[in-house]
Amino acid sequence: MSRNDRKSGWRDALEYAAYRIGWELLGRLPEGISHTAASGLARLAFTLDDRRADVSLVNLRIAFPGLPDSEYHRIAQESYQHIAWNAIDLASASRREASQLLERFELIGWENYERAMAAGRGAVVVTAHLGSFECALQALSTRARGLTVAARPLSNRRVSHHLFEQRARTGARIVPHRGSLRDLLKTIRRGQAVVFANDQYARRTRGIPIPFFGVRALTSPGPALLALRCGAPLLPFYTFRMTHHRHRAVVMPAIISDSTGDRKADLARLTAELNTALEGAIRDHPEQWIWGHRRFRNSPDLPDDPYATRTDPLPDPDILQVR
Repeated sequence: MSRNDRKSGWRDALEYAAYRIGWELLGRLPEGISHTAASGLARLAFTLDDRRADVSLVNLRIAFPGLPDSEYHRIAQESYQHIAWNAIDLASASRREASQLLERFELIGWENYERAMAAGRGAVVVTAHLGSFECALQALSTRARGLTVAARPLSNRRVSHHLFEQRARTGARIVPHRGSLRDLLKTIRRGQAVVFANDQYARRTRGIPIPFFGVRALTSPGPALLALRCGAPLLPFYTFRMTHHRHRAVVMPAIISDSTGDRKADLARLTAELNTALEGAIRDHPEQWIWGHRRFRNSPDLPDDPYATRTDPLPDPDILQVR
C-alpha cells in the first residue's frame, strides 16, 4: 500500500467515524432541539461555505431573474436549512418502523402509480433533490413493493454502504446508477418500477441540453431511454416539507413514452417533459431544493462560465432570518 493510499484510508476512516457520531447524535436528540440547532448551524454554514453559497446565489439569479438580492439570499440560506433538516429526518427515521415513517407523509396521486403499474410494463419514477427526498423514497418503497432505486455511490465506501443500507431498510433494492443498465432493463420488463433522481448536472459525454428554468442545462436522458426501450411510463415524483414532522409526497400523472421512430428526438422530448414537471415542483418550493451544485455548467445559452467569479459579498449572517 502506497503512502497516498494509507493517507486516504485514514482520512476515510476518520470521516466515517465523524459521520457515525453525527448520525447517532442526530437520531437520538429530541427533534425540536435538533431542528433548532440545525437552523443555527445552517446559517453559519451558509456564511462560511463561500464556494457553494456563491453557486447557490448564481443559480437562483439564473432561475429567478429580477428578484431582490435579499430574496436570493433568503432562499439560498433556507436551502441550507432544509439540507440540515433532511439529515435529521434520515437519522431519526432509522429508529422508526416503516409504518411510522409512512404516517409522516401525505401521499398524493397514488392512483397515478397504481394505474401505471397495472399496465404491466413497469415504470420509471423520476424525482428531484427536493424536500425530505431520502425519507420520501423510503416511505414510497413501503407502499410500492419491489421498488429499485438507482443511487450514486459516495467516494467514502463505508459511508456509502451505510447510506445504501438505510435506503433499503423499508424494502427498496439499491443499485449503483452506473453499470446497471441491464439490471434495470430486466427489472422494468418484469413489470417493476425503478427510481432515478435526475435534476442535477450531467457531463457533456452523457447529458443533452434541455431547457430548465428557461436555460438549456445538460440533463441525463437515461430515464427516458429506459422508458423508451421498455415501453414503460415515466412518473415524476417529488416531496416537500409542510412542517418539521409532516411532508407531502406527490406522484404526478404519467408521461407516456410513445416512440416516433426518431430516438434522438424522442429522448429530447421526454427529458424536456420531465424537466418541466420537476421545475414546476421546485418553483413552488424553491427553498427546499439543493441549489449548491453547478447545474448550469456548460450551458449553450450561457456564453461565459457563470461560476467563474464571485458576484457579490455575502451579508452578515445576523441580518438573515430564516422563516
